[in-house]
Amino acid sequence: MSKDGPPPYDGAPAPGFQQPHGQYPPGQYPSGQYPPGQYPSGQYPPGQYPPPPQASNIQHTVIVGGPPLTLGGEPMRTQCPHCHANITTSIETEANTKTHLFALLLCVFGCWLCCCIPYCMDSCQSKKHYCPNCKAFLGAYSD
Repeated sequence: MSKDGPPPYDGAPAPGFQQPHGQYPPGQYPSGQYPPGQYPSGQYPPGQYPPPPQASNIQHTVIVGGPPLTLGGEPMRTQCPHCHANITTSIETEANTKTHLFALLLCVFGCWLCCCIPYCMDSCQSKKHYCPNCKAFLGAYSD
């Protein structure tokens, strides 16, 4: 195997290669000179640029969002961002990492009979707010 590198490129296309229609072989029209009205795709003659987009083709996207909900540990009155109804949120409590850690600590310190207490305390659980109208999740609150 030779370590001299690849052979020099002579500009000739590979055997069997056919030039795509509308494009010219390298070097046939030096320094960007092409026949009138025939330029490779995406190129324009010097001093000419593509036409600007028409005003009717421009689309604007407007994203409207309200202020974020500030949730607490109690049901609250708000407007649902999903169904836009004025509601009082419904709350479901759920055990979280804090609940499991307190239960584990009680077991480690020998209070294994009391390890279920964190699962009964609201302050050790997260409160998830839902819309009673469309049942959409609105957010969670943890003490």
